[in-house]
Amino acid sequence: MGKSEGQGCYCSVNNLLRNAFQEFVLKGDYAYDYVVVDCEAGIEHLSRKTSAFVNDLVIVTDDSKMSLKTIENIYNTSKEVKIEIENLYVVANRVANEKALNEIKRISKKLGIKYLGSLPNDKELKKLNFKGESVFKLSKDSPAYLKMKKITDQII
Repeated sequence: MGKSEGQGCYCSVNNLLRNAFQEFVLKGDYAYDYVVVDCEAGIEHLSRKTSAFVNDLVIVTDDSKMSLKTIENIYNTSKEVKIEIENLYVVANRVANEKALNEIKRISKKLGIKYLGSLPNDKELKKLNFKGESVFKLSKDSPAYLKMKKITDQII
């Protein structure tokens, strides 16, 4: 969704995307009640303001040092560039280490971000992913499905 400033910069593309999104997706006769935008890892979509107003921002993190730092970077960048975020959440993804999970919770609490829960490493989900099949084929008794249901019930 664009590129940082400098040689080959996509600033005009970022502006076009932001404006088109505002006009055609969020406003007018064809506006949607709910829009889910799956952004690349990192903060570029925030620093470029391609996501300028957000009702619910869910930060999905793993237990890597870089991912933990990104929670803080997302929070700080959204404040710096004055992005309106109604609700900010954190979800841990495939974090089996209790120490790392506690660190994610600590960072979330320190920043005032609601921690929603963690998603397990699910064999059925891995199998579907490997085959290139939809997550919607996941069985209703799958550990990942059950946890995701609990997480989404807190938002919706």
